[in-house]
Amino acid sequence: MGAAVAVVAVVAVVAVVVAVVVAVVAVVVAVVVAVVAVVAVVAVVVVVGGGWWNGWVLIRERCDEDLGVCVEVLRSVHELAGYPINWPGDPGRWLTPEGALGCWVAVDGRRVVGHVVLTAVGERAEVERLFVDPGVGRRGIGRQLLEHCVVMAAELGRELSLEVVDNGGAAVRLYRRAGWVETGRTAIDWGGEYASELIRFAAPADLTRQ
Repeated sequence: MGAAVAVVAVVAVVAVVVAVVVAVVAVVVAVVVAVVAVVAVVAVVVVVGGGWWNGWVLIRERCDEDLGVCVEVLRSVHELAGYPINWPGDPGRWLTPEGALGCWVAVDGRRVVGHVVLTAVGERAEVERLFVDPGVGRRGIGRQLLEHCVVMAAELGRELSLEVVDNGGAAVRLYRRAGWVETGRTAIDWGGEYASELIRFAAPADLTRQ
């Protein structure tokens, strides 16, 4: 009788251990499946969107369907921050300057929240038409667009620079915080009188060498 009870007890313990192992395996499998699903979704977004995911927004090439939204975002920037100083007669064409090497947008979900263009200036590349929707707050999107331009310029084998009017605004602060180096200034005269200065910045050397 005692032996039978002992056998039953052992069988019960084994059954419990097996059940625990099965449960642990099931949890591990579920976690793996979830991770694979997330990776698959991100991969689809990146491949289909033609961009890359940087942890905050998706930066991808601008398409024709984006242009109208980009103009509206630019209008908000112009009204709130005065960029560009003079509203272009054809803003859609202005967003694609001559010599453009590439045009990109920052997308949050399905919403375009930022824009930048890389243009060829001789053997160099230059950042132009950089702006971010004022409604998205301080999320570092402008800096992410700058970093994307650094990557693209490096792939093209071009040194990278930009120019900005010294109006004491957020753009100048952004470039300096991002490590861009001031390389020169040119006086701007409007109506024969000194108005401001055009500052030239070069991309951080430690970034362009990557």
